[in-house]
Amino acid sequence: MFSDNEMINRREEYCEKHSFLPNESLLEALQKDTQEHFSRPQMLSGPLQGSFLAFISGLIRPRRILEVGTYTAYSTICLAHGLEKGGELITLEKDGQLQERIEKSILEAGLQDRVQVLWGDALEHMDGIEPTFDLVFIDAAKRAYRDYTERALDLLSDRGLIIIDNVLFHNEVLETPPVGKIAGSIHDFNQWLSQLKGVERVMLPVRDGLTLLRKTTR
Repeated sequence: MFSDNEMINRREEYCEKHSFLPNESLLEALQKDTQEHFSRPQMLSGPLQGSFLAFISGLIRPRRILEVGTYTAYSTICLAHGLEKGGELITLEKDGQLQERIEKSILEAGLQDRVQVLWGDALEHMDGIEPTFDLVFIDAAKRAYRDYTERALDLLSDRGLIIIDNVLFHNEVLETPPVGKIAGSIHDFNQWLSQLKGVERVMLPVRDGLTLLRKTTR
């Protein structure tokens, strides 16, 4: 018999093996490099979530994608998988120490003509970016999730989709009350989102939790 954690890990590994991941060898190398040379490598999306992001992008075929939080550009590469011909992805990152790695990732993936990195405060950039986006991925400062989401909704096309990462926050949101200040902020955000009018949403237990959000179409 396996422990609960062992079973969860084996289940995720099994799903990874049976899922399609674009640029697999490149992403494997990027994951290894991130784990060896960067702090907080758990921030990387990873193969299963990467497969999910690529699948959703391929399903939507977005003309424009907005990514809030780039890290080492693993998710950037996955999200770009479904871009329409001539489409663009704008990714927002404030940590300048990641610049060399991000630029290398984008170049290795052949996305330098399709991906634009904007450096600095994400909320300030979101206030100045021209709409609309067909896909938005939010994976940045957790305490700013409500602000990111409100701005993302204003930037979203009628057919657009928002994907929000870490909504389970290491399962700490399951505690009563949630463990830690960040988990508390995520829980409050989840509660706010569950009451938000004019949207449809679903929360999935993929990796650290993903919420999919779209404007109500009826």
